[in-house]
Amino acid sequence: MLCVRCNALYVLRCRVLNRFGMIHGIRLTPLSGSFNVTHPSPAKQALVKNDMNLNNKSKRRKELIEIAAEMFCREGYERTTVRMLAEAMGIKSGSLFHHFNDKQEMLCAVIETGMTHALDVAERALLQAQSPRDRLTALAQAHLKTLLDDRNAHVVAIYEWRSLSDPSRAHLIALRDRYEALWRTEIEACLAAGLLKGDPSLLRHLALGALNWTVQWYDAQGEKSPESLAEGLVQLMLGEAAVGLHA
Repeated sequence: MLCVRCNALYVLRCRVLNRFGMIHGIRLTPLSGSFNVTHPSPAKQALVKNDMNLNNKSKRRKELIEIAAEMFCREGYERTTVRMLAEAMGIKSGSLFHHFNDKQEMLCAVIETGMTHALDVAERALLQAQSPRDRLTALAQAHLKTLLDDRNAHVVAIYEWRSLSDPSRAHLIALRDRYEALWRTEIEACLAAGLLKGDPSLLRHLALGALNWTVQWYDAQGEKSPESLAEGLVQLMLGEAAVGLHA
């Protein structure tokens, strides 16, 4: 048995170490003169990692996220290795982990960057529109703008969502819900104004699906501008194209 003084020193040391351990999700507690180490669940460890690194907004990290987005878009998440990412970034594989915990965090960061940008552009576009129709058009134009300006991140978000781990997906769902809520609000406003008919959830999914699919076929050098595509979608949704209200 340890003497009272020694045990007191262990307790003090335990408290000091816990300040470090909290960062890594590990807690030390004195137990019969020794230490009991309690490790969190894998899910909690992953969430702690995400909290530590996803908030890192350094310029270098942003550059690495752009490169990762390009690699995941071109090669696919599963086929892209850490070595391939490091080579594309011009750094050693080990140096990559100064910025990210693992490849999964890179995927999460790529999608988060694209979603945050889309949300920001959409919210700013709505500030300039007043009527229900104009606000719906503004949302469609904003969505296409982000798809074209940040194509790699959005292609990754569309096709690699299934590759996210549960903690990463949970982290991003809140952002996705905020973005979809903008569409829900404007579609319901059009329904209330008599401009739209149908199920609001179905209308939202059809609209977003049609816009997202443009990454497969739209040619920015072609005849159609993003604005005209957005206008065409709204015409179809409101039934205006059939009667030629907006040429």
